[in-house]
Amino acid sequence: MNPDSSPKHYPPLALDLGDRPIVGRDLLLLQQWLGLDLTELTAALGISPPRWRELTTERPDEPLDDPALALLVWSILTFPAQSYLPVYPEVEAVYATFQELADTLELPGRRRLSAKKAFSLLLGREGTSGFRWLAPGAPRGNARQKTRRLMLVFDAVLRAHGAAGLRRWLERVELEAAQRGIDLWERNSWREKTVPPPAEPPENPATPPKPRRARRKT
Repeated sequence: MNPDSSPKHYPPLALDLGDRPIVGRDLLLLQQWLGLDLTELTAALGISPPRWRELTTERPDEPLDDPALALLVWSILTFPAQSYLPVYPEVEAVYATFQELADTLELPGRRRLSAKKAFSLLLGREGTSGFRWLAPGAPRGNARQKTRRLMLVFDAVLRAHGAAGLRRWLERVELEAAQRGIDLWERNSWREKTVPPPAEPPENPATPPKPRRARRKT
């Protein structure tokens, strides 16, 4: 595998932008098309969340009042290959690449763990996460944003470096787990063991008060 084998994959865009200006609702289209959350997309476009809400909810059908923003949105939609925004691969595609390479390596715990569990652990998540990501009919982008960024890099590493890249990734995962005192492949989890606090010694029973002596009358 090499870098040329991993072009950016964009969902098909069924919108003709040639005969009208960019309007507020096109920002929503861009968000849906790229699969980015609001925080990431507003930061990438250089606008604030309140400004986003103004353009998409208060004036969705009006042309954008900022020509630079209008041209930026148009250029991303029209020339996606030249876009600076990340395009996250589908989980199924990343998993297929991983599975192809994992079959050639002797991964620790490979006989005990399913490929989906190992896939999840290599991405810093719990072993059950892969089943949720790859469930039939699972919504696109159902992984956390941080995980999707990591998955983008993971996919690029596997495509560029093949088995050697996966082996280096595995070594780093095991190092991170060992530093946390986690037997990753045995526990199927990144959660550190919680050590119960030592039991407190039983309290001494209260000493009964001494009876007061009656004063003698003088």
